[in-house]
Amino acid sequence: MLVYLIAVMAVISSLGSPLIPTIATVEHMLLSKAQWSLTITLLVGAVATPTTG
Repeated sequence: MLVYLIAVMAVISSLGSPLIPTIATVEHMLLSKAQWSLTITLLVGAVATPTTG
């Protein structure tokens, strides 16, 4: 389970950055607000990994 969470977090962090402008365009929001979607996802992953491990 821990390996799976680490792999998911690595994929999100590497693939999430290029998707931020697309998310901002699709959701009709500012780029700075769309960047928070990646930040929140990484923070949740950082907390969930040791908690579930």
